[in-house]
Formats: sequence, C-alpha cells, structure tokens
Amino acid sequence: MLNRLLHREYQPSAGDWDREYASGHWRYLAGLPEMARMAVIVGYAAAAGSPNPVILDVGCGEGTLLKALRDLPYRTYRGIDLSPVAIERARASAGPRDSFEAVGADVLTPDEAPDIIIFNEVLYYLKDVEQLVSRYLSMLGPEGIAIVSVHVRRRHNHIWRSLGRVGRIVDQVMVRHSIGTAWQIALIKPPE
Repeated sequence: MLNRLLHREYQPSAGDWDREYASGHWRYLAGLPEMARMAVIVGYAAAAGSPNPVILDVGCGEGTLLKALRDLPYRTYRGIDLSPVAIERARASAGPRDSFEAVGADVLTPDEAPDIIIFNEVLYYLKDVEQLVSRYLSMLGPEGIAIVSVHVRRRHNHIWRSLGRVGRIVDQVMVRHSIGTAWQIALIKPPE
C-alpha cells in the first residue's frame, strides 16, 4: 500500500486498512520510537484551553494514542477510523468516556463540538486535506485546537502548505528519533 500512497490519487479502502491491521503491520506505533512524538501530542492536548475537553481523534487506528491521553482530564474521547478491524481492537481498551466508530473522516459530523481534534499520522492518507481540515477547524469549540503530526518527508510538504492556508499554526516542533525517523507536530487554531 505504501508504494501506491506515493501517488496522491490513491486512496486506501477500508479493506486495505483492515488487511494491514489484521496482519499487525501498525503495532509498531505502540513502540519506543513513537513515544516522544506521542508525548508532544499529549503535551499540546494538556495545554489546550479547555480544562475538561471533548477530544476527537481522526484516524485513531487501534487506539494507541488514547492510552497516552488517559492521564489527562477529558470529558469524552471519540476515535474514528476507516478500518473496522482497527476499531474493534480499539474498543477492547475503551473506558466509560471513550467511544470508537468505523467511519471515514470525510463523512463524520460530531455530536458535540470538539475542543481538541487530533490528526495523528493520518493527513497523507486523506483526499483534499485543505478542505477536510478547514471543515474540522470550523467544528471546534470557542477555545478549540487541532493537533497535527506528520512524518517528515519532502513529499508531505504540501500538507503543511495546506494547513497554513486554512488555520493558524500556533506552535510547531520536530521530533527526531535515533533510528532516523522524524515528525513535525503542530498546534493549530482556526483562522481569526
């Protein structure tokens, strides 16, 4: 699937994702090399304006990020992903404030305005990033923020250009692991 993703026109189907999750391909996301990146995301979430936020995790996969967010006070966490296999695994560790839904990011309409929307390693898999992120930013509550994490690759620069056109990048850091993997993580607010 990765080779096909190099061409922006390719959009993985739920079946493609199910096969990858069923094979265990994405389990590495819970490993040590990902911890620093997850810590920055959690730190941004902790610094958000709402003391008891509603969190929406777009492209949540198996719910790996939720485990890192659990120590934060939050009212509700909702994770969405296109893969029913990933969502089934995520539900196994859900608490009473957590919910997961197998739905595409392009069709979701939240029940209540989220205070935090997280796009954790998902934007390069989505069609029309600019339009989608703009729509999600408009759903945020009054003090709402979006947190974006993107693997550092030249071919992902278009994502940051799109984000700069639809939102205000308030803070941004790069995390580099000793194995050579690097990510850019940003806190984004809707335009003023």
